[in-house]
Parts: sequence; structure tokens; C-alpha cells
Amino acid sequence: MRIEGWSTKFLSQGGKEVFIKSVLQAIPTFTMSCFLLSISLCRMMESIFAKFWWQKGKGRKGGLGFRNMAQFNVAILAKQGWRFLENPNSLISQLGNKNSYVWRSIWAAKGILEKGLIWKVGTGMNISIGNDAWVPDLVNSRLLFTYKGSNESKVAELINSQIREWNREVIDYTFGADEAEKIICIPLAKIPPDDLLAWSSESSGGFSVKSTYKLLQSFDPRAYAVQNIYNEFYRKLWSIDLPTKIKITTWKVSWNYLPTRANLLCKKLIADASCPRCGSETETVNHLYRDCPISVEVWSHLPDVNFLQCATLDFEQWLTKTFDLLPLDLCKPFVVLYGPSRGDRNAWIHEKISKTGKEIANFVKNYIKELDDVKNKSTKLPKVAVKINFDGAFDKEKHQSASGIVARDSEGKVLVSKSTIHEKVAFAFAAEAIACRGAL
Repeated sequence: MRIEGWSTKFLSQGGKEVFIKSVLQAIPTFTMSCFLLSISLCRMMESIFAKFWWQKGKGRKGGLGFRNMAQFNVAILAKQGWRFLENPNSLISQLGNKNSYVWRSIWAAKGILEKGLIWKVGTGMNISIGNDAWVPDLVNSRLLFTYKGSNESKVAELINSQIREWNREVIDYTFGADEAEKIICIPLAKIPPDDLLAWSSESSGGFSVKSTYKLLQSFDPRAYAVQNIYNEFYRKLWSIDLPTKIKITTWKVSWNYLPTRANLLCKKLIADASCPRCGSETETVNHLYRDCPISVEVWSHLPDVNFLQCATLDFEQWLTKTFDLLPLDLCKPFVVLYGPSRGDRNAWIHEKISKTGKEIANFVKNYIKELDDVKNKSTKLPKVAVKINFDGAFDKEKHQSASGIVARDSEGKVLVSKSTIHEKVAFAFAAEAIACRGAL
């Protein structure tokens, strides 16, 4: 795979990220959907992507999300196995047991399919109580403790078929309190459909390569080991509504990937590591963004919060803790600042032009305001329109949910509102669905 000659020299880091995810990682997808590639070949592809990006290519949690190609290969092969399960009477499902390389490749995805499948209870006639996965919120959706003969017993034996409700007396006697409560919360249709095999990682029950890949990542103890303490920081960072190039700059700061003078000195590229703006200390990422007098002035002119209140902490701890304490809207100036501050530092080195801390802070505020103004432009509702908002809240301990609904006219006046408590709700998505049904 040769990418050196491709016209990507003018791409920003955000553009390179999109290019890798949308083009480079998509090229082998067709081959990977049929064949299990060797680990060495997958690592070679990751190495090529990493060289193009200039940093570690593994898509660890909280990183840039570049795929682990070996795990993606298994996830996309699992899609073929899912098709066999959905269409057991198809010709390939019945005759696909020859020892060909394609068949062996699909068979490699058997393990992840077994971990992700769950039965949706209809009649219960086809579901084994002990062998099958059918209870949400349990480990692998399977009962932890089974009784003698449970592998042969069917879920239908736990249902009162006359009134289509769970037989509470039998369930409480047979299972522990926690398992019994989770079984009782499984909804039963009044007119029972056939039992349905579904994919547990998707709320719709349908299979997706994306959720399968995430499931594979969750079973890999090496996948997130480096960044466990930063998981919440990165989750929040990537959820902020800002251009990708800005968030990538903050990501570089968190990994100390910027070419500060301290980093350049470590690589023996320069002889003097002092700060080019103040000259008082070594220019580390901590000094550049927190201790330099110009940076201190910038932080002091940003509104609503004292960003340096945890300044006694190490830079990495300060970065993650401050980010955790801030509401999402105040995270924007915290993230945007890193680019202009570094730009001012570079302008001083190359052009001997420097701004005051107040000017940099004003630039940050104006930049955020421009972004918000563009996104807040929306058309008014027609005069006859009615807007309905709804939301659902879920109490996992009590298996209860609450739904709230409010309808407004085009002028924003409340026409009607309603709130309701619901019992025996199994999970949060069901709570939202109940609220949606009430709104409709």
C-alpha cells in the first residue's frame, strides 16, 4: 500500500484524521469481509497509517479512534455469521461447512457472536433457561446460577400463558432475588411472537459492525490500559461541538506531543530550552499553557471561572480535573485557548510579533461567539406548528421510569404538559421509548 504520493500535503491534522478513517482504513474492507487477515498484515497496515499520521496508530479509548485492524477484521466477519443466523434456510447456511479458507475465516468470529447474542422472549418455547443468553443486565445475559435440568427446561415454563405474565411464585422460588427481579422486568407481549435472536449491543436488536468492534475492544485488557484515568476527559473532549482541528490540538497537549523547547532539547534539536516569550523557565507544556506570565494573563481574562484554581496539581492532573469540573459550555474556551496561545508563541519566534494576554482571550471569546452564531441560526416555526418535547428518567434500582411531556405553540406558550411514573421498566432505553410513545 503506497500513500506517499497521494495529494495530502495540504491537509490539516483534522483532514488527515478524516482521510485515514474514510479512505485508508476503508480500502481493505471488502477483503476483510471475506478473509481473516494475519496479525502481521494488520499490524503492517496500522504502521502505515501511523507513519502517515506521525503518531501511535492504535485506536485506544480516548485517542483518535483509529481502528485496530485485526479486531475490525473479526467484527466485519461476524456480520457474515449474523447473516447465517438470520437466514438458516439459505443455501450457504446449509452447505457452508466445507473447510475452505472463507468458511474458516467466518468461523473465527464465532466467539464474539456468542458473547453478543441475546434472545428476545416471545413464546419462550425455543429458549433454554440455563444454556441461552436471554436476561438483560446479567453478565453475558446468562444466568449465573442454574439448577439441575435447567439446560433442558424452556423459558416458556416460567410464563403464565393464560394471562401472559411471568409466574412470580415459580421465579422467586427458583432464582436468587437479583436474577428474579431482572426476569420479572422483561416485558411480555399479550399476543406472543416467536422468540427472536437479537444483538445485545444495539438497542434495535439489529447487528452492526460498529457495536461488534466496540464489544471486541471491551474484552481486550490491553486496549485501554494506558488511558484509564483519562477516559472521562477524552469522552467529554470529543463530544464538544468544536472543529476537529481544535480538539486535536488539545489531544496533543494531553499527550505532550507538541514541539515545545523541552521536547526539542530531549531530541537534541536545539541547545536552549528556555521559554521564547518570557525567558524565565524551561518551556515545557506546563509552562507554555499555565505558568508563563502571558498564559496567566490569558486565563485571568476568560469569563465565569478561575481556570487556575487547581494550579498546584501536575499539569496532567490539572488538565483532567479542570475539564471534569467545568460544564460543557465552559469547556469551549478551555479547549479553544490552546491553539491561539501556541500561535502567539510561534508568531513571536518567527516574526517577533506578540499579543497581550487580554488580546488572546478576546480572540478566544470572539471565535466561540462566531461559531455559536452560525449554529444558532434557525428558522421560526410556522404559526400553526406545535412543538412537543419529551424526556424519560430511569431508576435502575427500583426498575421505575418517569416521563415528562410538554407541548408548545409557535410563540413558545405551553399548551399542555404531563408527567407519569411507570413500573417494571427494564432499562433506560425503554424509559425513553415509553416517553416517546406518550408524546405521540
